Amino acid sequence: MSHNTTRVVVITYSSVNQVIRQIDHMSYPDAEQHKCKLFEEEIPAITYNSGGTYTLGALIEAQAVFQYSRHSAKKAVF
Repeated sequence: MSHNTTRVVVITYSSVNQVIRQIDHMSYPDAEQHKCKLFEEEIPAITYNSGGTYTLGALIEAQAVFQYSRHSAKKAVF
């Protein structure tokens, strides 16, 4: 995987104990992590977790993931 490619992390969250990195192409980049696998396999495999909306926990997890990002890379949270 090129160090210049887009890297994706999907974090789902509901209650305090349910902040989960479902997909992590940033912390552990691998040549097997590519957009076709992301859209055809990984994203469809994510399931909905009912519960609260522990947004703070998700943002804290996102901040932890960003430590693996390139300094000059643009970062976005959706």
